[in-house]
Amino acid sequence: MNCNIPGPRYFTRKGGITFEKREGQEWEPQSFLAKRIATFPPGSWFDHIEPDEQDALERARKASANERREQFRGTAD
Repeated sequence: MNCNIPGPRYFTRKGGITFEKREGQEWEPQSFLAKRIATFPPGSWFDHIEPDEQDALERARKASANERREQFRGTAD
């Protein structure tokens, strides 16, 4: 999805909002943005970053940077 709302690009651009519904259960948020939508009112979704989000985002940034370095090395050979 692409949302025209203020907030970090990793949430609002090319992100996913994932909920899961198991038989006999209510819909449960799965993605970070889905959890924010289910927990906080609109306009306050990005007021706080949870520690587990920060850790996951940092790991994703490092993995992405490593992937770009590997791609660059491959083109330099």
